[in-house]
Amino acid sequence: MQKHNRAFLKMGAGVIASIVIGISSMSASAGEGMATVRYAIPSYGAAFWPNYVADKKDFYSQQSLDVKTMQIDPNITVTSLIGGSIDIAFADSTQLVYAIQKKSDLVAVGLSTDRHPYSLIGGQHITSISQLKGKKIGAVSEIDVFTYVTKKMLRNGGLDPDKDVQWVIGGNQNRRMAAMTAGLIDAGLFTPPSDSRLAGQGFHRLAFAPDLFPHLMLSTQTVRRDWAEKNGDVLRRMLRAQVNALHWLYDPANATEAQRILMNATGAKQSDAQEAYDAFVKPHAWLDGCVHREGLVTVVKMLREMKQLPTLTEADVPKFSDPEWCPK
Repeated sequence: MQKHNRAFLKMGAGVIASIVIGISSMSASAGEGMATVRYAIPSYGAAFWPNYVADKKDFYSQQSLDVKTMQIDPNITVTSLIGGSIDIAFADSTQLVYAIQKKSDLVAVGLSTDRHPYSLIGGQHITSISQLKGKKIGAVSEIDVFTYVTKKMLRNGGLDPDKDVQWVIGGNQNRRMAAMTAGLIDAGLFTPPSDSRLAGQGFHRLAFAPDLFPHLMLSTQTVRRDWAEKNGDVLRRMLRAQVNALHWLYDPANATEAQRILMNATGAKQSDAQEAYDAFVKPHAWLDGCVHREGLVTVVKMLREMKQLPTLTEADVPKFSDPEWCPK
């Protein structure tokens, strides 16, 4: 029987929402001059490297933007968007699709982690997936694309993910890493530089997500459609700043400084930052900063296979992923 342990990685949604609202009561304005944007990411990892660059290299300020970046649990990012406590977010694609299924007027507009180098990392004494039988696996939620990916890896390793392992549900990658190092879980999905930091402590890579899913959008930059229509100029400036940051990040001449920016943002070591650079830069995000639909189609197919989408299909993806605002 599948077991779920929620005790150790949970923070109340109300508490987080209160923190988010308290950080800034100002929303973006499409008028002249400086605009404030309340911006959310799910964790501090290499996936959001262009944002660190945009901030540290003044690409945001060059677009007259004051971007207030905050970390929010991926399970409540979408509800925070809907509620208006944030303006733009890197939203978990599963939560986005579920919200669209419920008729929420959200739209994916740009910068997305389509080719995400997630590794399944096992404990220090676990060198194969088969050794995870009876062990605890960390995941964001019970019904999520991340969980689907992990289950696919377990099946490929000969395990029944619904019978052979225990699931520990809740929290983002940062909390999952803390749980791994504390011995509270035995495996979970991690991206660079977290996977390298764990490998350096004797943990083991067991599987690699892109080997199974070449295009899989695990998160994407998302807004409320009414906000985008009202603040179109601000949104375009935001995406333009991020594209400028991407071009700077992808210039080999900036590799050393880029790694230093990542180290400051995430606490990574130099060796971890180098490995993250090799894994993320160029393969990671589309250089045009636009939303690309292939990865979202994969997400919808997965969720339909899990019988979580009674009406939404792959044909609906263009309705909630719009390149209108991306820089041309």
